Amino acid sequence: MLAGSYSRDRFGYTPFVSCSYETLIQVPDDPNFCVYPASSPKMKDISSENEETRGRGEELLNKALDATAKIGSKYLGGVLYSTLGKYRKPATAANMQNSADILRRLCARAKDLGVTIGLEPCNRYETNVINTAAETMAFIDKIGADNAVVHLDTYHMHIEERYEDAVNVCGNRAGYLHIGESHRGILGTGNIVRSLIEYLLLQWNEIAH
Repeated sequence: MLAGSYSRDRFGYTPFVSCSYETLIQVPDDPNFCVYPASSPKMKDISSENEETRGRGEELLNKALDATAKIGSKYLGGVLYSTLGKYRKPATAANMQNSADILRRLCARAKDLGVTIGLEPCNRYETNVINTAAETMAFIDKIGADNAVVHLDTYHMHIEERYEDAVNVCGNRAGYLHIGESHRGILGTGNIVRSLIEYLLLQWNEIAH
């Protein structure tokens, strides 16, 4: 399963649709359409210490990249580095290296296709690989690809870090700001107020440009 979102809305709260690979590749060419692969199941976790599991995960990411390029999109992002789900223990050095090695290869292919790869840090209850903007910056350094950027999500930032700190640490790696409520509900019904969203977007634009 893949998902897509248009990145045109002023306040970053954009139309979002889930669809199959077969449906997605029918989307007309549009560089403003951003692709997010649905979270890899455990059997396709690229941080796994099992080689076959990593192989299936890499195949899934390459398929998502192919779909991204096919529809003319310039951005593939999300939780590309692991399964989105609770892990029983912290990530090991091997887990981190396995994920970085595969993403390095993905970034190389993506660069040839003119696609930027966005890595989204998620809260500690949903991944053990990267939870904050600073950790994501360090992970991108480990990957060593200049087309890898930080994809922030206010829902996860609300749990793990101060919004302003998260945005400021990204520098020229600021790639995508995903606006979501503190309880994943409709904007304005949780703890993330509109004034904060506007402030973050202004701050993000200053840093990213």
